[in-house]
Amino acid sequence: MPRNHHRNHLNLNLISLSLFLLSTLLISTTPSAQASIFHRTPTRHHNRHTPYHTYNYKSANTNDTELFSSTFTSTHLLQLRNETANLFQYAWSNYLTKGFPYDEIKPIQCKPNQPDFEDIENKVRNDVMGNYSVTLIDNLDTLAIMRNHTGFKEAVELVRSTYTDFAIDTNVQVFEANIRVLGGLLSAHLYASDDRFGMVIDGYDGFLLRLAYDMGQRLILAFGNPDSDIPYPRVNLKNGPSGLPDSLMNAQCTAGVTSLILEFGLLSRLSGDSIFEDVTKDIGRKVWGMRSKLNLLPMTIDIRSGQHVDKFTGVGASIDSFYEYLLKYAVLFNDDEFMTMWHDSYRALLTHSQDSFGSFLNIHVATGVQVTEWIDSLAAFFPGLQVLAGDIPNAQLNHLLTLKLWNYYGSVPERWNFDGQRSLRFFQHLDRPYREGDLADGFDKETTDQLLFKNSIGLEWP
Repeated sequence: MPRNHHRNHLNLNLISLSLFLLSTLLISTTPSAQASIFHRTPTRHHNRHTPYHTYNYKSANTNDTELFSSTFTSTHLLQLRNETANLFQYAWSNYLTKGFPYDEIKPIQCKPNQPDFEDIENKVRNDVMGNYSVTLIDNLDTLAIMRNHTGFKEAVELVRSTYTDFAIDTNVQVFEANIRVLGGLLSAHLYASDDRFGMVIDGYDGFLLRLAYDMGQRLILAFGNPDSDIPYPRVNLKNGPSGLPDSLMNAQCTAGVTSLILEFGLLSRLSGDSIFEDVTKDIGRKVWGMRSKLNLLPMTIDIRSGQHVDKFTGVGASIDSFYEYLLKYAVLFNDDEFMTMWHDSYRALLTHSQDSFGSFLNIHVATGVQVTEWIDSLAAFFPGLQVLAGDIPNAQLNHLLTLKLWNYYGSVPERWNFDGQRSLRFFQHLDRPYREGDLADGFDKETTDQLLFKNSIGLEWP
């Protein structure tokens, strides 16, 4: 049992941002740079009675104008690389001193974030936070990627001293626990044990793999659905899926069902127990067999009937990692069957979903007709997947839209409506063209501003 299990746990959105920049730039640090960035080890002890400090990060080397200039020259890339490393170190240090052993830390307030033990229906908090120090485990491989030998070794030892298994009475989403905890443990195990990566820990005994196997055995219970072959979306880590309310168990998104095969496959290869890869590969085949005649998959599945309950698709939320895991599994394990599935599904997207700007729209799976006027932020990953597939021209086109949104808003909106004329209907009651300061029919200024902000921006480049 976790020694600190009775204490709720903490993540960092800042860490996610750092990883986004790091993986996008695909650059590495030199040993001399690593030493200057990571030479200090943050203390884990602080006065719990002292009020938490608010977010106070300031770049010591550059300003926002330089960072977000989008020039991507060699000098600019170096600035981004160094800022990413510094930002990660700031976030990581604050997690260790103010957050551990909680799951997450609120990035602005530097206060703990934890599961909602009072409301089992609170999916926003409970799906990700499993009372298992998810930020610690999820970022083990980040420390290795940044060549922080000391930090990586200390974090691994922190896991060892805290967890012997995951028999925790907490409800987690299988997808989130898989990508963050199981994936984090497996990646860290490879770094710690394989000298090809240059991060081997002397005396490491493989305990991370044993922890991963324990987690895998708990997550695989989701595949015990007696009504269909579709796995449950959530399990209790101590008691399995039984006892959870129907409201948490009645539907699965296509991405959640099919995005276990990488971690489960690697767990099988490393542990010698084939059941993990077998069940996730079988479910991948089953879901692909539910595609439309256009080779398109809907987004939502009823786990009782095992059938899709909607008819539209895209590359964003609820379907995104279906494509990601198809290609990555095929590449990682040299699997011809799943590579063929990737080629057929991607060809269908290019044929029916891609628009003239190179981005991908939400469409009806049977007809290919556009069904929404928005795209969502999770689709921003797709250009990277297109690069992995070798389709650089389409990746560049697709990425331009996300870059434009980032430059305009300072971030990528959760949803963005690309119909530039859609806002006009809010002001038809005026019987004249819209003027700044006008109110939408029946709304106050604050609501009107929200409506306008959520609607589209122009795609023309200045």
